[in-house]
Amino acid sequence: MANYMFNLNDEQLDALKKLGINPIDNNTFPKEGEYYYFISTRGIPGKKDPNVGKCPNVDDTTDKFNISIGNIFKTAEDVEFEIERLKVIAKMRKYADSTLNSGYFIDYYWGENYGIEDNKLTVNYSRYHKLTDMLFKTYKDATTCIDEVGAENIIRYYFRVDI
Repeated sequence: MANYMFNLNDEQLDALKKLGINPIDNNTFPKEGEYYYFISTRGIPGKKDPNVGKCPNVDDTTDKFNISIGNIFKTAEDVEFEIERLKVIAKMRKYADSTLNSGYFIDYYWGENYGIEDNKLTVNYSRYHKLTDMLFKTYKDATTCIDEVGAENIIRYYFRVDI
């Protein structure tokens, strides 16, 4: 699976690569003339996944737009992963409340966490959350989300951990 991360030092990059995470720097990929994959909304008939597009970077408006929003991938499998990830996040949002998260120091809310040490998805009640955290008003909302979306899907696609 591809991940887009920037401003990392060599030690951080090496640590990510040991975890199987291959960061892509969209300042260097794709170079002009280099092929890349992208999520297509047109649907390409006759393909295994009609929403996976492939084209060379000719530095036109479409390429510039895809690069600017991070819709660039090195493999078709990375695109398929991203499509599934977006589907999982959309399902999770049905149970989460986006109005709850305004920064690090907020009121107490429910959140889902993945523990690398014990390989478990847990629900916790805390006031320390990142802006990117998905928060839930109640414990029931968080656990219903896990039941409906699936713990393995949340771990794999939301937390991006292969289990």
